[in-house]
Amino acid sequence: MKAKGCVKWPFLTHLLQAVSSDVRGASVVPHTWGMSHYFFVRVTPHPQQFWRAFKLKFSDWRVYAWRHNANLCLVDSTGPWFCSVYDAVGWISDTMGRPGIKGLLLLESMKYLSYQESVRLSDE
Repeated sequence: MKAKGCVKWPFLTHLLQAVSSDVRGASVVPHTWGMSHYFFVRVTPHPQQFWRAFKLKFSDWRVYAWRHNANLCLVDSTGPWFCSVYDAVGWISDTMGRPGIKGLLLLESMKYLSYQESVRLSDE
């Protein structure tokens, strides 16, 4: 159940610093739980404080999470979990009210995720 190491996505990190200036790194991280594969947004160094601030600032985060097929049973210090990078990125851009960033975040995901995760992304 261990997630892979966090590689900082510069654009996502900069975007999430608008929520909390304490953010030093952010990425969308793949995670396997049993036979299921999920993706979540990892924020460092203080994920619990970040997600608390995010949920206060964007009170409709849960509505957008449902629209992007989030598994809300797994919401914890990582925020919602998603079945694809596409859904995770779409959720961030919609929740923050910045639809124009979705394409840039998807490009960034292609740079930082492995080939297998990229193939899963393109199957969506």
